[in-house]
Amino acid sequence: MSVNITVKQTNPIITNILKWKSVNSNDFVILEGSEKHPIPYGLYRIFIISDQELPPVKDIMAIPMFAGPFEENLFPYAIPLHPPEELPTIKQTINNITIEVNVD
Repeated sequence: MSVNITVKQTNPIITNILKWKSVNSNDFVILEGSEKHPIPYGLYRIFIISDQELPPVKDIMAIPMFAGPFEENLFPYAIPLHPPEELPTIKQTINNITIEVNVD
């Protein structure tokens, strides 16, 4: 099995809040935890959960995509979108992940 990851360089001028606004459900990102969300540095797959009630509420589910051990209650990790200044830091956005498996 081989894994190929292509990293999309992030403009350093763009704020973390703008990076989060550009993330879509099913995207892969490298996150660094914040004081409010002390998650381990690593690769995560992001799922955005929407509630259509008024006002609409959105939450983020970050699923770690790296070898454990995982701390208790880490998998998956729920991150509320508000307040946006407390979101974990997006270090990089992953452009493409390809996993090839050879079965004999």
